[in-house]
Amino acid sequence: MVSYIIKRLLTVTPILFGVTVVVFFLTTLIPGDVVDIMLDIEVEPEVAARLRQTIGLDQPFVVRYWNWLSKLVQGDFGFSIINGRPVLSQIIEKYPPTLELAVLATIIGILIGIPFGVLSAIRQFHLTDDFLRLSSLIGFSLPSFWIGTMFLLMVSLWFPGFPILEYVPFSKDPILNLKIMSLPAITLGIAMAALIMRMTRACVLEVVRQQFVVTARSKGLTEHVILFKHVLRNAMIPVLTLVGLRFGFLIGGLVIVEEVFAIPGLGRLVIYSISKRDFPLILGVVFFIALSFMLINLMVDVLYAVIDPRISYGKKER
Repeated sequence: MVSYIIKRLLTVTPILFGVTVVVFFLTTLIPGDVVDIMLDIEVEPEVAARLRQTIGLDQPFVVRYWNWLSKLVQGDFGFSIINGRPVLSQIIEKYPPTLELAVLATIIGILIGIPFGVLSAIRQFHLTDDFLRLSSLIGFSLPSFWIGTMFLLMVSLWFPGFPILEYVPFSKDPILNLKIMSLPAITLGIAMAALIMRMTRACVLEVVRQQFVVTARSKGLTEHVILFKHVLRNAMIPVLTLVGLRFGFLIGGLVIVEEVFAIPGLGRLVIYSISKRDFPLILGVVFFIALSFMLINLMVDVLYAVIDPRISYGKKER
C-alpha cells in the first residue's frame, strides 16, 4: 500500500507541471493586465511601462514562468500584486468555507442518493422507480445558480429571520454557521444526490444479477442480508469513485454558488483575482485546487481496498 501511494504521488508531479504550464499560458491571454486595473486612469505610457517593469510583466513568458515555478517548488506561492499579501495565506484563509461547503453537499448527496438509489433498484419497473428516476433527472438538469436563487427568494419571503447572504465561521458560532451553510449545501447536494442515486441504482441492478447473489439466495439468506452484506458492498466501488470525483469538482467549482450566497471561499477568491488581473493569485489558487483534486482521487483509490478486500495494492503473487 505504501509503495502504491508513493508511486501515485510521483505521477502527480508531471500532471501538476502540465497544469502550471497551461494555466500560466492562459493568464497571458486575459485582456489587459494588473497595471491597467491599478492605474484605472489615462497616464503616460512611460509611467505604465515603469510599473510593468517593476512588477516584472515586461519579461518574456518563459522567464516569468521560470521565476514563478522556481519559487513554487520551494513552497513559495508568491505575493498578491493588488494587496501585497502572501498568496498561500489568502488561500488558507478562504479554503475552510469551500471545504465545509463541499463536505456538507457531499454528505447530503450520499444520505439522499444511496438510499433512494437502492430503493429505486429493488422497486424496478414500479411507480416508485419511475418517480425516483424522473426526480433524479430533474435534480441533475436544474442549474445550481437557479436553485440557489429560488432558495434565497423563498427563504427571504417565508422566513424573514433566517440568516442569508452572510457568513460566520464555524469556530465562532457552529449553529449559526450550519444555518447559513445549509442553503448552499442543499443547492449543491441536489445535483450530487441525483447522480449518486442513478449510479447506485445501476450498480445494484448489475450486482443482483451476479451468480454469487443467486448462490446466497439458494443458501436461504434473507433479502435484507443479501442486500446489505453482499450486494451493496460490491456495488459501492463505482459509487465511491463518483463521490470522489464530484467532491473534487466541488472544491474547484463553487464559483457560482459561493457568489450567489456570498460565501467567502476559493470560488469568490478566483473571481476577485481574475477581475483584478492578479496573476500570482490566480496561479496559486488554480494550482492549489488541482493539487487538492489529485490528492482526493488518491484517497478514493486507497478507500477501495477498505471497502472491497479483494482489491490489493501490494505486490502481485507469482
